Amino acid sequence: MCEAPTQALPNKVNKSLLLAFDFDHSLIDVNSDNYVTKLVPPIPVEIKKRYSSQCWVYYMGAIFEHMHLQKITPTQILDCMNEIPFVNGVMELVNFLDRVDVEMIIISDANSVFIKQVLENAKIAHLFAETFTNPAHFDETGCLRVQCYHNQDWCQLSTTNLCKGRILEDYLKKRCDEGVSFSHVGFVGDGIHDYCPCLTLREQDFTFPRINYNLWKKINKMPKNDELSLKSQIIPWTDAFEILETLKAVL
Repeated sequence: MCEAPTQALPNKVNKSLLLAFDFDHSLIDVNSDNYVTKLVPPIPVEIKKRYSSQCWVYYMGAIFEHMHLQKITPTQILDCMNEIPFVNGVMELVNFLDRVDVEMIIISDANSVFIKQVLENAKIAHLFAETFTNPAHFDETGCLRVQCYHNQDWCQLSTTNLCKGRILEDYLKKRCDEGVSFSHVGFVGDGIHDYCPCLTLREQDFTFPRINYNLWKKINKMPKNDELSLKSQIIPWTDAFEILETLKAVL
């Protein structure tokens, strides 16, 4: 991670903040994969048996195939995404952060079709510099196909298809190579697999765990001096207005 320079250097840019968001239960107030299954209740038992907390891309792939067999169309799926509510205060937060000294990215175990549709429907897609998630597309028959973002075996804290910590580190390195550094980095998340990217953060950075969700619970259970304890400032939240107030003071 680039350290913030003590003074501006030629061809170097120091930005105030990079804020990375999870998507489900962090930007939006539901899990998009679970939400879409309301189009075909109930999910057959043989598909439920394919669920794995370590990688549910294949489980969701089976659900999407089942939806296709049940004649659910791409339009129905996209319309379902348009119904999804954002977390209270998210629109105010991301619009406040729409400024030249801030970058926002998304790192999510959802999929690219769902995230793109939700953001474009809300007219905020342009606010995010990049989205890192499982690639998805509708094939020629109209079936939604989803793939793993990558296949990893180096991080036991992450799903096998998505190490958010590696993605965040790689993004910061890329921006550093491009001459951009950040005074502060923040991660907004809720799930157990959001712990990994928070481990990469420094003392001047921010972890924003949603209260009563698994990331918040894991942080509260972690011994203070454990080698896996977080170095960053921890700001629990129930709605995005609380994140906004913290970042107003920083910016």
